[in-house]
Amino acid sequence: MFNLKNINYLKLIYLFLFILSLFEIYNVAASTNNNTWFLVLLFKTNIIYLLYSVIFIVGYILLFTKMGQKVSNNPKFSILLLVLLIILSVTLNYLGNIPSIDQNIDYDDALEIWINHLFSFQYPYDALTQLGQRITPFPSLPLYSIPFYLLGNVAYQDFINLFIILFVIWKFSDNILQRNFGLISLSISTPFLICLLSHSYHITLASFTALGLYLLFKNRFIWGSVIFGLLTASVGYIWFTIPTVIYYIFKKGTSQNFKKSLFIIILIPLIIVLPFIIWNPDIFFHFAPLAAVSGRLSAFKYFDVIVALALAIISLISYKKTNNLFFSVFIGYLIFELILPLRSMFLLALSAILLGVYMDKLKIDTNKISDQSQSD
Repeated sequence: MFNLKNINYLKLIYLFLFILSLFEIYNVAASTNNNTWFLVLLFKTNIIYLLYSVIFIVGYILLFTKMGQKVSNNPKFSILLLVLLIILSVTLNYLGNIPSIDQNIDYDDALEIWINHLFSFQYPYDALTQLGQRITPFPSLPLYSIPFYLLGNVAYQDFINLFIILFVIWKFSDNILQRNFGLISLSISTPFLICLLSHSYHITLASFTALGLYLLFKNRFIWGSVIFGLLTASVGYIWFTIPTVIYYIFKKGTSQNFKKSLFIIILIPLIIVLPFIIWNPDIFFHFAPLAAVSGRLSAFKYFDVIVALALAIISLISYKKTNNLFFSVFIGYLIFELILPLRSMFLLALSAILLGVYMDKLKIDTNKISDQSQSD
């Protein structure tokens, strides 16, 4: 009979990330049309698949073979991975400023245009990006970007995002294998690398989602609720996770924790979003950001609402069946990506990394309990 206890969850998730990353490479190769030489070299040929496969195999050897673990079990190896990730993030962030890349992507520009309009006392959602697109993030994301805008580039927030992710992986892991798995998986995650290169604000959303999940796992319900309250006022694809988060707090926390957390999750988005609705409800509801988000799911009337409710229900059911918050978030975004690809690829990848670490923690704890019961 198939025994779930024998599953190596870290290997399984590592393979999933490989497949997900190949899919991301394929989509970038199919969609990129700029003339930057290294992008043409990598994404318009099969070289990238060969290079990535070699990197994946090296990572597998370091994580899951006795020969590789002689190297990776050294604590200095984890420090080396941290340094390499920081260097990689700085390099990709810098390359993202190359005009042929920057002018074809408007994530950071959308935030800067939003802030420019706000500082000029103009309605931010009345503006268009240089690609002629509406600005779709809800207010908490551009408001969070203001300090980095004042420093000269909103993309600088990606450095803070990286440190948040590294903090979560480091603190969440119980042993060096889990830690190295998280760091190597992050290093080979092409959705993460593409986010850095494109100055995408989706990395901000993924990093704060990871932080919120970690805080809830550590029973820091109030701070976790603050994070998810801010996320609710950032982008629409966070919303279907909120019912599960609220139910998790209800099950794990006290009645007082639940009441405070529910109040926070409701109050923070109202405080942030309501002024912009009052300022110009016509643009907010019919053009951006709400209409722009809904327009991506406009196969028929109310299809966007149906999809959001369905994903929320699936996430809730998966939590009730498994009692696993990380799995419920992962399965929700996996289905979301199947319905609407390329919207939350890095969030899916990061939730998979956290799920792998969590499942390995559970497996170790279960084995300890089993060994103790046998010795008794």
